[in-house]
Amino acid sequence: MGAILLKLKHKEHNVIPQYTLDSLTRYVEHGIPPGSFLCAVLENNLFSAVGRADKANLAALPEIVKYVYNEVPSPAWGNSKAVSDYIESFRKKECSL
Repeated sequence: MGAILLKLKHKEHNVIPQYTLDSLTRYVEHGIPPGSFLCAVLENNLFSAVGRADKANLAALPEIVKYVYNEVPSPAWGNSKAVSDYIESFRKKECSL
């Protein structure tokens, strides 16, 4: 459900670069780790996020944070353990197939 919701909400967040939304969608749908900037955002490490952001993501950072808070499933973000556990949950699913 969360992944479908992400795709439906893309148009409402036109300030956020499309490549950032695409990376968040891959993370939510498939557990694919995003780049260092988005990892920092998802881990709630905004000092690191600011330092790793490109120009477009830096300008959109408040909207990206709102987007994660409102659209990304809560178990998928908040701290580094939550992010690594979320990614690991997809690896466990692949192994059990």
